[in-house]
Amino acid sequence: MSDQLNSPIDLSNIMAEALSCLEGGQFHRREQVRSLSDLSLDHFLHIGRILKACAQNEEMIEPLLDRLVVHADVVIGPLPPGIQRHGLVSDSTDPLTTERLGSALRAISDEDLRQWVVDDCSLIYGELSSDELRAYFEAVNELGGGRSRFVDLGSGLGKVVMTAALSTRFDSYVGVELVPYRHRLAQEQYTKFCETISSELIFTSSKPPLMTLGEKLL
Repeated sequence: MSDQLNSPIDLSNIMAEALSCLEGGQFHRREQVRSLSDLSLDHFLHIGRILKACAQNEEMIEPLLDRLVVHADVVIGPLPPGIQRHGLVSDSTDPLTTERLGSALRAISDEDLRQWVVDDCSLIYGELSSDELRAYFEAVNELGGGRSRFVDLGSGLGKVVMTAALSTRFDSYVGVELVPYRHRLAQEQYTKFCETISSELIFTSSKPPLMTLGEKLL
């Protein structure tokens, strides 16, 4: 076996390249979970403001949940993000009484409500930064003890799972993502991740042996 194959590999550079290919997932093009009909932006905002106003009115919370529960299979999270306080839908500028809210909620068809939920949930996606993940996994590693499986529920494009694979010691790493297009993108990301590591290993093994403190490392 040649000295090159016996030479130590600089894992820090390989890890840096592999992790860099995972960046930018938060900017990916959103796709609808399922398109039932065309919902214009104005109609989307109109429905969203009604739903958000209902969520902020104690007397309308139960009627709102009764309408939403039918569409629970396309809701990402406990409630559609748009009607929560941090959601993208702005508050209504026209204060509505409980009676008017009830009428407005009933006027939304099931088809339009379902499409609104699909569109709203497809807009939401965020990722932890590399610095946040580094600090998190450093804390995990300090815990020690036997760890068999790392599982990320709602793994999106797979950044956390793949970062964990390079940063921690588990027997296996699993990402669970229910949104089909994000699962597909995660698989593409994983292929790119593996190819990056493979190409870096080939590139590193083809370089001259590392030199440290003036001595050749074999």
